[in-house]
Amino acid sequence: MGEWPDNPPLQGFNPHGISARPDLNLMVTSDFINPVSTLNVYPGDPELRSSIRVWDLDKRTILRTVEIPGAVGLMDVRMIPGDPLDALSQQECSTDSCT
Repeated sequence: MGEWPDNPPLQGFNPHGISARPDLNLMVTSDFINPVSTLNVYPGDPELRSSIRVWDLDKRTILRTVEIPGAVGLMDVRMIPGDPLDALSQQECSTDSCT
């Protein structure tokens, strides 16, 4: 039992959706909302998140964070079971886009 990663990102880290492919040693999580922003004492609108985090499943470390432009709160994320192209781990990502 534990919490990972050992040193979580300081901004925007609130895993909501989760999917894993142990055969590829990969896990993905999606960040949905800043929980404190849903309280009635918090000024302003709820802060929705728009990132997906790709993890090394065995090490429980984040390999990369992918910001999804235009996303409004990512509640779930799924890896495709048995995907022969292994598309997620083959992506090349920059701060602006993934190809």
